[in-house]
Amino acid sequence: MFSTSNPTAFYHVTHFLFEILDPKETETVFKGCWPLFDKKQEPEYRRAAFTWANKIVEIGRASCRERV
Repeated sequence: MFSTSNPTAFYHVTHFLFEILDPKETETVFKGCWPLFDKKQEPEYRRAAFTWANKIVEIGRASCRERV
C-alpha cells in the first residue's frame, strides 16, 4: 500500500483503532504522549502501543485456550 514507511499514518491509525477498542483505556494508556507534539513523544507512544497490543494478543491466546 505504501512505498515508504509513514509514521504519522501509523500513529493516527493505531490511536483510532485503540480508541474504538476502549476509549477510556486509550486515554489512560496514551496520557502524556497523545496527541504527538514533538519527536520526543514518538518513542513513548510506540512503547505504549506495543505494550497494549501485546496485552491484547495475550488475552486472545488465553481466550482461545479456554474454548479448546
